Amino acid sequence: MTRFESISNMAVIVVAGCVLVFTAYNRFTPRVPNFSAELARQFIGKPLEFAPVNTDTQGAVALFLSKDCHFCSDSMDFYHRLATLGSGPSCEIGLVAVGPRNRESRQDIEEYLAKHQLNVNRTVMVNYSDLGVAGTPTLMLLDRSGVVRGVWTGYLQETAQEDVVRKARAFCPAS
Repeated sequence: MTRFESISNMAVIVVAGCVLVFTAYNRFTPRVPNFSAELARQFIGKPLEFAPVNTDTQGAVALFLSKDCHFCSDSMDFYHRLATLGSGPSCEIGLVAVGPRNRESRQDIEEYLAKHQLNVNRTVMVNYSDLGVAGTPTLMLLDRSGVVRGVWTGYLQETAQEDVVRKARAFCPAS
């Protein structure tokens, strides 16, 4: 084997290794687009047309979901936690399921929620692109008036989940 062949073989092995590492990284690393900051600037301080859930709630969490979103399904334990967050006599935090009107039906979303045994106060269908919501899951924390007070996108790690819970609990009077 000549020196040129040895160098060529080594180059092929290095390139193949890089492709393998890149492919594995992209396959096993969740893709969470970083559009939270952009959405926050767009929404925080502004009301959503389909909020509030009702006047008896101190606030609500709008869950932008899709039945085909595996991050939504992976987040169900957290959504169940949110559903019980403000369910006491002195405080209620509502849940609004928001489905993509242009891709799924209300029945699709309600069946998806039932499959995961997630009870929500209300289900609404909107065209995500009309709102500027580019992906699921997206959570928006709404105050009693339906004004957006927080926005989170993608699968939330535990620190972001705790941020949502802390901000939602701030709506409830101290017991």
